[in-house]
Parts: sequence; structure tokens; C-alpha cells
Amino acid sequence: MQRRTTPSNPSLEREKVHTAGAVRRSFQTRSSGAVSYHAVLIFALVLGLVGFIAITKGKEGSSAMTELQEARTKMMQLQQHYDRMKETMNKNEGNLRKQLEDAKTAKANGAAKKTEEDKNEVKNLRTTVTEMNSRIAAMQNEIQRHSKHDVLEQFGEGPYQVEFTLEFPLTEDGEVEEGPTVFVAEMAPLDLMPHSVHLFLEWVGHDLLAGSSFHRNARHVIQAGPSPYFANSGTNVRKGYVENRLTSVSFQEYSPEFPHVKYTMGFAGRPGGPDWYVSTMDNTSNHGPGGQASYALASEADPCFAKVISGFDAVDRVHEGAVKPGWYNGLEKNVGIKKVRLLPKDELISS
Repeated sequence: MQRRTTPSNPSLEREKVHTAGAVRRSFQTRSSGAVSYHAVLIFALVLGLVGFIAITKGKEGSSAMTELQEARTKMMQLQQHYDRMKETMNKNEGNLRKQLEDAKTAKANGAAKKTEEDKNEVKNLRTTVTEMNSRIAAMQNEIQRHSKHDVLEQFGEGPYQVEFTLEFPLTEDGEVEEGPTVFVAEMAPLDLMPHSVHLFLEWVGHDLLAGSSFHRNARHVIQAGPSPYFANSGTNVRKGYVENRLTSVSFQEYSPEFPHVKYTMGFAGRPGGPDWYVSTMDNTSNHGPGGQASYALASEADPCFAKVISGFDAVDRVHEGAVKPGWYNGLEKNVGIKKVRLLPKDELISS
């Protein structure tokens, strides 16, 4: 039997060529989107299926044309669906961008508001600090006024000179070593350092200094305080200061007119007292304003309240004392303060 050949249809062939071109163009122009790619793929499958059916089953050209037209319509529907999805995505992208811009604007506005709030807070803090400093200064002035009044009432008019009698350690043979043992210090002018002078004169008046000792040789100063020495070992020397509420100054009084030069006397610690020292060198920078940076208020100074006017050799003798190992430079043997007295007017030393 002779095999029957299906006659070719020129119209159908032209339609296939046209459709294939449309498929290529669609793929080239829409290949950037996932939906377009899928639409082209589906249409190609439909086209192949229709061609296969038309060839294998020998359908007439008119029937194949109808199926191709339906496939084209389907492709158009898919394209329209893709366009709608793309439009939706564009809208969503626009909304997201707007939200991001709004967020940036809100953040910038919030930062500006926060900056303004911070500026106001700093301004308020400065105002508060200024007011507090003003009140503190007023209280310090009042303390100084009362201190001056009390000194004049208890000790009369100055100058005020205090005599110290020292007791040096015995020799290894138990003998008293010969050497200077007395020095005299004159208090700072009452108008400059009334509060500090008042505290030290109270110590003298309550006989608190007798029995204390020089216990440290820090090289630039020799430091004294309520520490016992060989003559009163085991005694609680500090007790009298505490019981009389005379342990320290109320504030770090200082006058640049009475600086820490050599042989002046100052209060140690914060607040200053009950330890005190004699400068063995010019400590204007070390113990003046800002010189004691290890304390919380670095700008403060040690009160400088007196100066040695006689007996420098006794002070130097203490300064020659040997020290223990370590940073503190404690004296190996404390030098006792045996006796302290306020010189009467008729015994004052010309300074």
C-alpha cells in the first residue's frame, strides 16, 4: 500500500513562521521578568503541540489555524496577567520607597528634636551648677565669717604664734640625742585663712596636738598627725579630735596670697585634717589649686595656714629621719610632739 502524503498548506506555513517570530520577539522583549518567561515557554509548548497534532493527524489548515489563534489568545491573556503583576510590583516598590523616605525624615526630625532637648538639658545643668556654686560660695563665706569671729573671741587679736617642742627617738643606747627640738610657727593672716587658722588654734586650745607625732617623710613635706610615738605607744591619739568634732576643715580654704612655699604648713587629705605637714620645698604647684589631681575635685588646693618663723633646724632634723621601705615613706621612728602652746603677747617672735 502506498503511503498517503498530507498536502502542504501555504497559509498554515506562513502562520507558523509568523507565530514563531512573535514568540522570539516576545522572549527578547520580556525575558527580564519571570512571568514573561513562563508565558513564552507555555506558548512555545502549545505551539509545538498544535504543530505536532496538525502534522501527525493530518488536520486541515483551517483547523490548525483555529488552534493557533486560540494559542495566541492564551498568550495574550498571560501577557496581560504579567503586566498587571508588574504594575502591582511597581506600586509596591513605590510605596516601600516612600515608607523608607518617611522613616528617614522622621529619624532626622527626631534627631533634631533630641539635639535641641540635649542643648536645653545642658543649659539647665549649667544654670544649676552656677546656682549651686553661688550657694556654696555663700556658705563658705559664712563659715569664714563665723571662724574669724570665734578666733577673735577666744584668742584675741593676732598675730598668733604657736611653739612646738619635739621629742626625738632615743639612741640605741637609750640616750637622748642632742640637737634642736623647738620650732615656732605663725598663723596666716586671719583675713586670708580664717577657717583654717581657727581649726588649728582649736587643736592648740584643746591640747590635741601634744602626744601626736611626725610619722612621714615624703621628701617634699614632713607629715604629722594623731599617731602615737615611743613615749605614748598604744594611745588612741585620734580620740580627742573625734570627741571634740575637730577632725577636719569644712571646705578646702585657700588664698593665693598665702601659697605653699618652703617652711609653710598645710592640711593633708580631703577634707584637710587631722594630718598636717610642713613643706620642705616650694610646693606652690604641688599643693596649690589643681596640684592634687588624685582627688575627686582636682581643682581644689590644700589649705595653707601657717609658716615656720623660728627653729628651722628642728624642722630640718625631722626631715633627715630615715624612712621605711615603700611608697608611703613612713619614718622608721616617729618624732613626737611633746608640747604645744600659743605664745603670749610678751613672748612673740619678730617675723
